[in-house]
Amino acid sequence: MKKIVTIIVGLVLLGVVFWFGVVYSNNRNHKQIPTVAMVTDGGGVEDGSFNAATWKGLVEWGKEHHVAKGPNGYTYAQSLSDADFFPNMDKLVKKGYNTIIATGYRLTDAIKKASQKYPDTNFVMIDTVVKRPNVASVQFRDNEAAFLAGVAAA
Repeated sequence: MKKIVTIIVGLVLLGVVFWFGVVYSNNRNHKQIPTVAMVTDGGGVEDGSFNAATWKGLVEWGKEHHVAKGPNGYTYAQSLSDADFFPNMDKLVKKGYNTIIATGYRLTDAIKKASQKYPDTNFVMIDTVVKRPNVASVQFRDNEAAFLAGVAAA
């Protein structure tokens, strides 16, 4: 089951990386360096779940597009509690990151607030849907993973 979920997360992240590629391509035509940051839900980038998978995808995106970790590239902000979510997003936007990834449904309120405050910034919400013009939502179909696990077990 864990292997199937990992594969599904990987495929979704490839889609997100493709989306970043489109943003990068459009930005390159305007001589703007793409900058991407993620905000963790408290688990950290080595949690073996969404945070780790998202970070791995972001690092791969950086390698593919010759974008370095740090200012003018990509980074992450570690949230220690729910109270850190919006301040971390706020800090990253103010530092100039033009795409912010939020990993986990617990960041829903923070991304709603940040996407409203910063309409010119792109946001990606992983694991739930936020309907805002500047938010791309990624939601996993857990029922499909369970079905595939059942097929694999049969």
